[in-house]
Amino acid sequence: MPPPTKVKRPSSVTVGEFFTLNEKSLKLRLVGSDAGYTRKISEPSVNRPGLALSGFFTYFAYKRVQVIGNSECSFLEGLDPKLRAARFSQLCSWDIPCVVIARGHRIDDELIQIANEAGISVFQTSMMTMKFLNAATIKLEWAFAPTLLVHGCLVDVQGLGVLIQGDSGCGKSESVRGHRLRP
Repeated sequence: MPPPTKVKRPSSVTVGEFFTLNEKSLKLRLVGSDAGYTRKISEPSVNRPGLALSGFFTYFAYKRVQVIGNSECSFLEGLDPKLRAARFSQLCSWDIPCVVIARGHRIDDELIQIANEAGISVFQTSMMTMKFLNAATIKLEWAFAPTLLVHGCLVDVQGLGVLIQGDSGCGKSESVRGHRLRP
């Protein structure tokens, strides 16, 4: 009988953890304050807030990383500066985890200041929007994946990975002698 196991299922990931783990692979650069690093990402996906920036918040996926791509940047640039600030303030009034500006775009310093005041970190990525969306979703799915810690010995038997589970001292290592151990 295998020893009892405990499955760990993360219910959230902090923005700081997301940034630290994925800074290089997602080409992320902090352009706002790090005050939002303790905010929680509660869903393993991302959201494009185009409708929210237009003032429509019904069904707004506020628990997700908010990604501003070409469409959202173009929309914001076309707004009167006061309306642009008001719409971005409205977006930041929700409990969103963070904002990522894709394709190396920049947003006005005034909008970054609005996010800073709301305690929301703003990042920039040079990745194309769809590539970032896909890559970030995969990274988040891994971060939210259940993990299981088991006591065992993993070996390579003729190219096939084999896990031998058992209590400490029951002879797992002895039974796999002659095969290559895996870390």
